Amino acid sequence: MDQVDHQAILNNRVDRYGLRIASVMVCNEPHKIGNRLFCSADSSVWKNVSQMKELKKYFTDSVGVSDFWEGDEGRDDLQMIDEKAIYYVGKYRYFCCFRAVFEADFNLLQVIPPEMLYKKLMPELCFLGWDVCTGNSFISASCHGVFPINPFDGQVNDTIAINLINNFGLFFTSEGSRLFCNLNNSEIREHRPWYPVGVFTDKNSFMRMTQG
Repeated sequence: MDQVDHQAILNNRVDRYGLRIASVMVCNEPHKIGNRLFCSADSSVWKNVSQMKELKKYFTDSVGVSDFWEGDEGRDDLQMIDEKAIYYVGKYRYFCCFRAVFEADFNLLQVIPPEMLYKKLMPELCFLGWDVCTGNSFISASCHGVFPINPFDGQVNDTIAINLINNFGLFFTSEGSRLFCNLNNSEIREHRPWYPVGVFTDKNSFMRMTQG
């Protein structure tokens, strides 16, 4: 992954694209295939987190309930309630993955995000790319639909559209993502609507992710 890609991704694009952060995941490291690190709004693309006992107090579930957590395993439907969480997620060598959607698509989700905290965190977030998702659980087309590349084995499914995919296994642009939202709406009608999701991480996670 070259320096030009890094600098482009480090630009904060939340305001530019008019997105709202809907939820966050705590993830283990992304797996690498060839020159790509595969990230996604879908938790199944990331390696599992098995232990989050010390991190529970910094998160609620997706609608703000704090006493929902049974066991110590990781969860993929979280809201961050304390910015200190970013430090402690990094301390345990995990990664934050923020999912953001357009205002027009926000009503497709049943989430109650901490708006003020997420607005405060915006300058700390690095844009990774665009995913294509369906449902309230951010099910990605890369796993359950039509997508240019398979995130589990790196197999290219579309030799032309692969040029729309960046080094994080995500679309470079919202236009590319929209194109595949429309394609999935047409091909996999039972899971409509598919919508674009901006995938972000914090700067600490980004540097650890890309520099090994």
